Amino acid sequence: MEKLTIAKRKKGKAGVLEENIEIFGAFIRELRKTTNAAGCHIMAVGFEKIIPKILERAGLKRNIDWRSLIKKELALETQIKIDLRR
Repeated sequence: MEKLTIAKRKKGKAGVLEENIEIFGAFIRELRKTTNAAGCHIMAVGFEKIIPKILERAGLKRNIDWRSLIKKELALETQIKIDLRR
């Protein structure tokens, strides 16, 4: 929480957004490293555009066009589930 407060003070909304991308990217990296989870569920209501950035920060391969997938999923009003085994 302290990191978000500092980011907001220094860079405003853009700083908070970037810090959130870093936090959740690190979370997914740690999840992949320390568990046998088959996947995780990312729900960024109203901020779907940051999901590709989170996945890139997590080190997941870009063999999928995330932007097209997100647009398609949003059109169907479903949730995006990410396979961590890739």
